[in-house]
Amino acid sequence: MSNRVYLYCTSFSTMPDAPQYEDFFRKSGTEYEAKSCIPLFWLSLFSSADIKILATDRNGFDDDSRPYPYLLCARRDGVERLRLRARMLEAALGPVRYALYQEWILRIEVEPFDNILVRTEELDWMESEGWLEKSLSKALQHLELVEAQGEMRMSNAMNDIAGLWDEEALSERESFELVGRANSKESWPLPLAPRASHIEPAAKTPWWNFLAKRG
Repeated sequence: MSNRVYLYCTSFSTMPDAPQYEDFFRKSGTEYEAKSCIPLFWLSLFSSADIKILATDRNGFDDDSRPYPYLLCARRDGVERLRLRARMLEAALGPVRYALYQEWILRIEVEPFDNILVRTEELDWMESEGWLEKSLSKALQHLELVEAQGEMRMSNAMNDIAGLWDEEALSERESFELVGRANSKESWPLPLAPRASHIEPAAKTPWWNFLAKRG
């Protein structure tokens, strides 16, 4: 079973408590979903300062829950980062994937809610306490560094968090690998390269196993 990660534009300014989820879904826009990763286009919304920690048992899953990181930023700040990083990403993505990136900017830009929140609790289950926070920090700090330098280069931390475990170029990635999927009546994003190698995988090596082998 894949561990799911979710992104929402929302009026909430923190992770909801378990009793608040019904209200949270009423006050949030389109739900985006990814499997066992935080896709590159999602990461591009955030800075390392946007890592928040859920410090108490508020999710209602069990009595042994632990603090874990999640991502939260103001939507206007996220859109500004997407636009600032666009020129850097254009060359790496190529024209087709860059057009998808522009679609992503527009989808976030027209949402009526003030904040962007990424739920990461299922991702945190896959490693020891504190590992996800450290990995997210490394990935986002690297993204900030290459933004300042003006040239997109993936790091091990970014590849691990974004689920890009092989060496395929960004310009060859399928749409769901870059931006996940929208859980809505509208099918988005559409496939970009319907090759056999890009059928959504059921058993790619998870990033936590990848790191264990490498370390």
